[in-house]
Amino acid sequence: MKKVLLLLSVLLISNFSNADVLQKLKIVNQEWQHVQFAPAILNEVKIDDVNSNQAIQTHLSLVIQTLQNRNVAHLNIRQQQNRSRLLEVLKVYAQQNTFPINNNLIQRRNPIFIDEVGTHCAVGYLMQQSGHDELAQLINKNERFTYVKDIKTFGVSEWANEFGFTIQELAW
Repeated sequence: MKKVLLLLSVLLISNFSNADVLQKLKIVNQEWQHVQFAPAILNEVKIDDVNSNQAIQTHLSLVIQTLQNRNVAHLNIRQQQNRSRLLEVLKVYAQQNTFPINNNLIQRRNPIFIDEVGTHCAVGYLMQQSGHDELAQLINKNERFTYVKDIKTFGVSEWANEFGFTIQELAW
């Protein structure tokens, strides 16, 4: 009976911990509310301050890990190669620990595609590193504070498709 109670306690603590991490991830990026994930992945992380670079790095690390494990058999070989290469680029971006700062809308958490000093968001960085910085700059000019899933700039869907991503994955 003691073993059963201990096991239940551990499971409850783990679930509360997972829920806490998930709530913090939703603050870092609202797309976490739409993500189907294995709860075990959340056992590996801890987020102390949702407004820190560590929180963004943790978010990106989990996104990369999940996207690398997705079945991409429906993509052609070129798309698979492009996707794999850009996921490696995204790892470097996360490790660099330099993310854009939105000094324009500081009352609420809001994205910025490229900040005042030229720091790209993750998707903008992927565009830049894949040779499509002109697309990133156009988005920044026209839709600087728009969430990725809401960007209407021509060429975004085509770029995403060429590099093996869905818009939903990029929004995340």
